Amino acid sequence: MENPPLKGQKPEKLVIIVGPRKLQNELMASSIEEVTKARCITLLNLADLPPVARARDTTGLVLWDCRGKSGDVIASELESHRDELGDLMISLFNVGTSQGLEHRAVSEGIRGLFYEHDRFDLIAKGVSAIFEGELWLPRSVMEDHINVIRNRRRQSFREGPPLPLTSREQEILKLIALGVADDEIAEKLCISRHTVKNHLYNIFKKINAPNRLQASLWAAKNL
Repeated sequence: MENPPLKGQKPEKLVIIVGPRKLQNELMASSIEEVTKARCITLLNLADLPPVARARDTTGLVLWDCRGKSGDVIASELESHRDELGDLMISLFNVGTSQGLEHRAVSEGIRGLFYEHDRFDLIAKGVSAIFEGELWLPRSVMEDHINVIRNRRRQSFREGPPLPLTSREQEILKLIALGVADDEIAEKLCISRHTVKNHLYNIFKKINAPNRLQASLWAAKNL
């Protein structure tokens, strides 16, 4: 039986890089470890995920090589490995600009997209952001996704109870839904990063959202 993490002890960050390009993956792992201090392992297939990836004292992120794969193929493979993946966060790398995965990725709950031309240091920066609860997705894609859901909501609008959020909290949540980082929000709104964190705590509590992704989806449906 797995032992839960000790009180006050932060879960270990684990990055699992999955794909057939062993040398590229090992170089990427080295860069990510240096920047994020997370532990990295490389695998050839999703089916090879070790038990430690789902341990209670581990926060796991899968970086999955999707070079040449369509959105339908990725969705099918994710579904077929649902039991192995559990609650692991999923991000895609080696994304081609012509693959058209962006909007499908949002729908599938993908936490980040890294393109074929992205440098390892940028990928490492994105991994750090994802571990901080942010999404690493093109802002234009998030805007489009929110607008689609918002338009659907307007078409079937019914008068309901007032939103539980203050105007400032709504403003911050809209920025979160667009993938804006805490530092950028603080600068844009002329408030401290600490104040942003306090607002996020209150927002998540009011809308019962465990993370930024769920909060973003709530925003798309309700703001």
